[in-house]
Amino acid sequence: MESTDFNLVREGMTQICIRVDEEVKAQAEAVCDELGMSLSTAINIYLKKLGREKRIPFDLSVDPEERVRQRRNTRLAEEYELQR
Repeated sequence: MESTDFNLVREGMTQICIRVDEEVKAQAEAVCDELGMSLSTAINIYLKKLGREKRIPFDLSVDPEERVRQRRNTRLAEEYELQR
């Protein structure tokens, strides 16, 4: 495995790249700093818990109006696929 001075990757590890709002990242980094961990460590904790529990490790909800829009968009996408 080849490594560079600025990006050492341990064997058995992989790198992922995600896009996130700058403010969201800054807030998350501030919280992680207060907890004494890196953002990478926090994301690894999340991914391990996701894999172990086979679920998103916190409650998710959508406001009713958004749910209606999502269902409508799904229905329209399905109708489009049937017409192809």
